[in-house]
Amino acid sequence: MDINQLSELFKLSNMMKQRNQELREMFKKFIKPNLLIRVMEEIREMPEFIDIVVKYNCYPLQLKAILALGSEDMDFDICFNLAMINWYLLLSVKDEDKHEYYHNNNYIQDIKLRTIEQCRLRQLIQNVEERNFALVHAPINYSIHCMVNFLLTHVNDNLRKKNRTSVPNANYKINSLIVMLKNIRSILLLTESDNCGSAFSLLRALIESMFVYFTIYDNETVANEYYKFMEYRIAYEEGGQYPQNFIDILPKNVQTQNYLNYGWLDSIQKKERKYTFTEVVEYCRIANKNYKDSYLTAYKYCCKFAHGNYIKQIINPYSFIWILEKTGRILLYLAEEFSFIFQEKVVFNDVDLETYLTESVNEAIEVFNKINTETENSA
Repeated sequence: MDINQLSELFKLSNMMKQRNQELREMFKKFIKPNLLIRVMEEIREMPEFIDIVVKYNCYPLQLKAILALGSEDMDFDICFNLAMINWYLLLSVKDEDKHEYYHNNNYIQDIKLRTIEQCRLRQLIQNVEERNFALVHAPINYSIHCMVNFLLTHVNDNLRKKNRTSVPNANYKINSLIVMLKNIRSILLLTESDNCGSAFSLLRALIESMFVYFTIYDNETVANEYYKFMEYRIAYEEGGQYPQNFIDILPKNVQTQNYLNYGWLDSIQKKERKYTFTEVVEYCRIANKNYKDSYLTAYKYCCKFAHGNYIKQIINPYSFIWILEKTGRILLYLAEEFSFIFQEKVVFNDVDLETYLTESVNEAIEVFNKINTETENSA
């Protein structure tokens, strides 16, 4: 090796050291810096990671300035995912106790494999990653982003290709799925912008939309009546007055706004009622009573934050986990509906997105409960 080659080797070595130091500084709030670099380097050598780089072309194979760290850089992406997964899993662990996890081989292997799985799915979140919110890479956020982007892309692909479906009331179902998926994407944006107060309000709307969806479901007659009441609402919101054809059918001794919201229920069964959300829940075709009750409770809790009331409320700094756990469970229902309507599996780069999201949602409630328990014990 001549002097010029040796000089280039030293330059390369120094540049790699500088890159690693930059990565340490970027993510030191989320993971022990030296652990980050060690695990990142080990991940790069793992067959599971090499496989996704080669098989799925997850990273652009092009010459770049070696110091150009960014979302397209492989080391940066590994570290970003690794740091946020570690941060998320240890939210309930005191700083002085985290070393026990860092010396636990099972824990290190777990975060390695989870990092590789998120890297495998990175193409599903590149559009949101540009916002550069760290929370995008937390497991619950990441899994929801992947599912939402997959479903919206594939629904639109089916519509563009004019793929027909034989399911009853298909237009209503597909339109409703698109609206709810976009709502979920907005909830993600708000939680990642540290605006959980507004996210509560959107979750409330999402819960209502889900119950309305499973109440109307196959019944095109009810769907048409629902659309008619939506037109009444649009006319009221645009003109500030209730339209005359709505006034003409308004029952006596009923709150006008309640009837505007839920008057379409009469097309299911004509009877004396108060026209409230709880009546929608009663008609909903979801059979699991515990599930219904849990979401009705969540709906009422979200109502506390509606219309800006959250300004006077103390919001738990980890409320985003609770919000996204509820959101994620609704998203799983929507994924099942997508598969039923279009007869298409929810799989990307050999990852079953339903299983992936189910695991993240189940883990989210465990993480949230652990944080609350630790907070109560510290009080």
